[in-house]
Amino acid sequence: MSVLEVELTRVTDESVGLELEKNYGLCFLEIPDGFDGLVRDKVEVEKNEVCEIVFLKKGVNELRANLENERSSLRRPVCLVRDLLKTEIDDLVEETKGLRDRLRN
Repeated sequence: MSVLEVELTRVTDESVGLELEKNYGLCFLEIPDGFDGLVRDKVEVEKNEVCEIVFLKKGVNELRANLENERSSLRRPVCLVRDLLKTEIDDLVEETKGLRDRLRN
């Protein structure tokens, strides 16, 4: 590369850099005072919301576990009573069949 090409490349790069600096520098100059505080506040609010969501999910999982335990503890006695009633009904059905047979004879 010749000296002119090197110089042209350097000047072009410098020109592009200045153009970027001008365009984006104006963006930063137009940011109102207190903007950083607003951003920090928003980030803090989002962190709090995430923590609250995690806390609520943990609570929901605990409630689900408690509900399942409650169902299990209630299911056992109900099943036992159901089985006892079924046995009694079966015995009554057999007794009824026996009484019917006696009446027919």
